[in-house]
Amino acid sequence: MKQPSTFALLVFLAACGGAPAAPDTPSEPALPDGAGDDVVDGDAAPEAVDTGIDCAKAEATCEGGVCTVMMNNTCEAPITCELHILALCQGETEVGEARGVGRDTFPVGYEGKLQAGADCEGRAVVGTQVDTLACK
Repeated sequence: MKQPSTFALLVFLAACGGAPAAPDTPSEPALPDGAGDDVVDGDAAPEAVDTGIDCAKAEATCEGGVCTVMMNNTCEAPITCELHILALCQGETEVGEARGVGRDTFPVGYEGKLQAGADCEGRAVVGTQVDTLACK
C-alpha cells in the first residue's frame, strides 16, 4: 500500500516542478520621491565647496558616511571652519538621515583636511554629502 502513496507523491512533485519555493525575502524599501537625488556615494571626484571667505579654498570627497574636505588657507590670519554633513541611511523598512559635524582652526598657509562623519547606527549608508562649510 505504500507504493501508491509514493507514486502519488512523485506525480505531485513532478507537477509542481520538484523544487521547493524559496522563502520570500523582503525587498529593499524604495526611497521617497526626491530623497537622495543629490546624496550619492561612490568614486566621485572632489567637488569645490564654498567656505564663505575668498582666501580659503576647499574641495570635498564624501563616501560611506564620511566627508573629507581638503582645506587651503591663504588668508592672512588663522581661520576656524565648521563642516556639517548629511548621510542618507537605509534600514530594512525605512530611510532616514544622519548628520555629522567637524570643526577645526587652520593656521595661515595651512593645507590639510577637515573631516566629519555621520553614524547611521547599523543601517546602510545610501549617500553622503556636505551640507554646509562655514569658515570665519
